[in-house]
Amino acid sequence: VSTQSTGELISLVRVLLGSFFHFMKPTAILGFLCLGFLVVVAQQKFESCFWGGGYVTITTSAPITQGAVSCEWQDFFDLSSIKTRSGIFNSSTVITCPVPMWATGVIANLTTIVGGVRLPIEELELHYVDCIQSVSGLNDSCVTGSSSISIYSTTEFVNSASIQYYCDFVGQPSVRVFPSGTFLRCPLPSVKGTYALSLSARDTQLSDAASSSSLGVASTDCSYLAPKISLVSPTSGCSWGTDFIVTGSGFDISNSGFIVCRYLTEKSGEKLVEGRFIDGQTVICPSPVVNPQRMTVEVSNDNVIFSTASANITINSCMGTVSPTSGCYDQSQTLTIPRTLR
Repeated sequence: VSTQSTGELISLVRVLLGSFFHFMKPTAILGFLCLGFLVVVAQQKFESCFWGGGYVTITTSAPITQGAVSCEWQDFFDLSSIKTRSGIFNSSTVITCPVPMWATGVIANLTTIVGGVRLPIEELELHYVDCIQSVSGLNDSCVTGSSSISIYSTTEFVNSASIQYYCDFVGQPSVRVFPSGTFLRCPLPSVKGTYALSLSARDTQLSDAASSSSLGVASTDCSYLAPKISLVSPTSGCSWGTDFIVTGSGFDISNSGFIVCRYLTEKSGEKLVEGRFIDGQTVICPSPVVNPQRMTVEVSNDNVIFSTASANITINSCMGTVSPTSGCYDQSQTLTIPRTLR
């Protein structure tokens, strides 16, 4: 690049990849930012898990003072498929671009938009892959003592309140599961048969979704019994959340690795939370944050088959009288709000 023909050389750009990536080539991308365009001098290929969660960091040798930054990711083979994320100014010379989730097989490239100026990084290829290390239990069944499929990933599943994971069996409803580190279990369908299996991820905050390729074909000849609820204590709780003790029979996490509590609320619809398994007769079900209303709770060992609903639980505001009720404008006051369960 000639500075005589392009004007003053603005900056040297270095692209680094954050966690959750696998390097296909270990060297960083180097390019020159001239006249608003990034000319990359060496093509690089990187991999990301289909559930996303990584980031790209762009470092410049000269400060950037042009305002907001956006990161525009585009499917290399489907130019109409674009996902835009808000970039972050870590400093005047460092920009971080979050990586969205995308289906396995997609190849994406990145364009940064700084102060309305588009700066394409055209030679950056981000390849989305399954990131699955092993799958076991596909050919097992209840006859051989297994009723779930064990899946290990090559890197940890992203743990975020907005990201949910599902086991998808063709012809059956998707089953939400709760990974731990690099491991998750997919409960086999409750209906006997043979089913192709894949995983999917959903970001409820960004209304985004992505899926893996097929992970194999599972078969089952199992028949399951639902757990039973006999008592929930206490019978009322607070709108900011209460740990309800659910007693009954048939609670079991040996196959799925988790226990699920499903609240059916009077005004807020269905709320799904992960319970805490105590033993075969006891589960702790944390209630969701909801406005005062009535609701019931159901329990499932696999998020497939649920118990019948409990008796009604009443959720109260649990807010008493605030004191003091007056004070001076130039003096601080400590307000006491006693907790009530009426």
